[in-house]
Order: sequence, then structure tokens, then C-alpha cells
Amino acid sequence: MKRLAVLALLIAAPAFSADLMPQGTFKGTGEWHGPDGSTGRYTIVTTTTGTSITCTYVYEAGGKGPREQALTRTLVATGGNFFTVADEQGATVGRGYCLGSECFWTTEFPGGSVEETLRFDGGTLEKLGGKHGPGFAVAWRETLTKQ
Repeated sequence: MKRLAVLALLIAAPAFSADLMPQGTFKGTGEWHGPDGSTGRYTIVTTTTGTSITCTYVYEAGGKGPREQALTRTLVATGGNFFTVADEQGATVGRGYCLGSECFWTTEFPGGSVEETLRFDGGTLEKLGGKHGPGFAVAWRETLTKQ
């Protein structure tokens, strides 16, 4: 029975040749967790175009006021539901895939890596991820609503 459900999901999944993920602008909050038990909250706006994703984060910087950080990644289809991830300069930095309303990717950067799962559900987007490298690690969960 599980095999039939998986087969039905694969058949029903859209062909992501043009749009690798749903499109829209989503706003919400996130919470990060460090291995020492530290945590923090932030706001986030994520815009997906189907072939790119832009995230703008606003963190409270310990009494120094808010700190804003933006990141854009381009998704380049490689066949089926698979894609490579390119940075702002067009360099390939990772890879991923989408099946139906869920996507996953991993990227590498000097000294570490990031992985993230995205789940689109009607008017919401939930993201779960982590960043790892020598001497550091952080995990996060973000809950966003489509605008």
C-alpha cells in the first residue's frame, strides 16, 4: 500500500521544468537554536518565483538594534524534479529536489554547509534547516504566511 501511495505522489507531482516550487511572498518568524541551548527569534520575508528564492532576515542584535541580511538563490533545473542551487554570482553551490509541495536542498560554502527543507501548504510555508561547520552549528524553524 505504501508503494502505491508513493507512486501516486510521484505521478501527481507537477513537472517542475519551469517552476521548481510554488510562487509567492511569505512573511513570518523564525527561531534558531544553538548546540549550547542558546536561542533567538527573527522575522523573515521569503519570495519564491518558481526558479529562485530570496530571503530577507531581520535579527535583533543584542541591544544594538535590528540587523538585516538578504540572500538570493537561483534554482536551475537538471531533470525531473532535481535542480542545482546557484549563488548571487551564478556559481553552483548546491543541489536539491522538489516533490509536490515539499522541497529540500543543501549548499556548501567555505568552512561549512547549509541544508533546508521547505513545505508549502496552502497559504503557509514552513522551513526547517541547519548550518554546520568546524566549531559551529545552528538549527532553525520558520513559519510563514503567504501575502
